[in-house]
Amino acid sequence: MGYRLHVRKVNKIEYGDISVFNGSCADEINSLIRKEAGSLYEAEDGSEIELPKEDFRQGIESLKEMTDEEFAGKYKNLVQEGYTREKVIGYFEGFLEEADPDSEYIYFDWF
Repeated sequence: MGYRLHVRKVNKIEYGDISVFNGSCADEINSLIRKEAGSLYEAEDGSEIELPKEDFRQGIESLKEMTDEEFAGKYKNLVQEGYTREKVIGYFEGFLEEADPDSEYIYFDWF
């Protein structure tokens, strides 16, 4: 598994402006995406994720509806690493802005 989560631009990996969530958070971030947005595809080792942008937007809305206490209860590792619910929402919204505008899908890779 890689070290940071990156969003694909034009369905190829480019370092974007947002490169967050180190390897110690990888399993929990992948779990968050599965639980809150529902990944369409996830590589066996968790290094790649793809899902419709609309599902990802719904996952962001789900996070926005959560209280800080609910978030902290579900995603303890993220909170321990200093990622608040608001920070995660901000990063996820940034990923949507950086993602390929011509694709209906958002792609993530850990490397």
